[in-house]
This record gives sequence, C-alpha cells and structure tokens, in this order.
Amino acid sequence: MPGAQPVPAAQLAARDTQPEAVQARLAVLAEQIEDLRRQPGKDSSTSSKPPSSDSRTRSRSPVAADPVRAEAGQAAPGPAPPPPTRVTEYQVVAKKCPACGETATGAAPAGVTSLVQYGPEAHALLRQARVLYADETPARG
Repeated sequence: MPGAQPVPAAQLAARDTQPEAVQARLAVLAEQIEDLRRQPGKDSSTSSKPPSSDSRTRSRSPVAADPVRAEAGQAAPGPAPPPPTRVTEYQVVAKKCPACGETATGAAPAGVTSLVQYGPEAHALLRQARVLYADETPARG
C-alpha cells in the first residue's frame, strides 16, 4: 500500500507475546475457580456465621421437611397478598395554534368520561371502608 508506515519491531514483539500472557492469566484464573469449587459452602452450620447470613436458596433441614413435625405447632401461612394495583394514566393534550389562536384538544380513549376515574378495585375498597367504619362516621344533616 502506498503511504503505509512500517510497524516497528518492538511493537510486533509486544503484540506476539500478548496472547501468551493472556493464556497464562487464563490458566491462573481457571485454577482459582477450581479451588473455589472444591471448598465447601460456608453457612451457619459449617462456620461461625449467624443464620441470618445464610443464602435463601439453601435446602430445607430434614426437621422442617418432615410433615409430622411441621404440623405439630406450626401455623399454616395466611392467604396470598393481593396482586399489585394497576394504574393507567391518560394525558389529553391541548395545543394552541400560533397562526390562528384556535385551541385543539386531543380525544380521551373510549370509556374515559371524566378528568379523574377510579376503577373497580378502588370502588370495592371504598364500599368496604363504608361498611367497616359506618358506626364512626358522623351523620350528615
């Protein structure tokens, strides 16, 4: 190629030794990984660590897995928590035309009839609160 600069010999030598250095580093790292794999997992039963530091994925102890022992004195868990509330927000934009001054307003989706609407979950909660606190609410009059 015309105008191509020759590569100095020192750069070529450094480039040629680079893969060997990488291979040597990989061998050291692979050996360290194998050493770590051979070590027993440390948790509260094999070290002085507190039980709160144990991993959540640890297998259950034989005592807890025994259904006879589990029934004796241990309560069943309560009902599952309700799914998270879904919130949907629609924004209707109004823009004013700089040329004529007329304001154009976007349309809301079908079924959206007012500025603020509450879904069936909120209505059910409100009905439940009215029943629970009916004795505590002051009479209107």
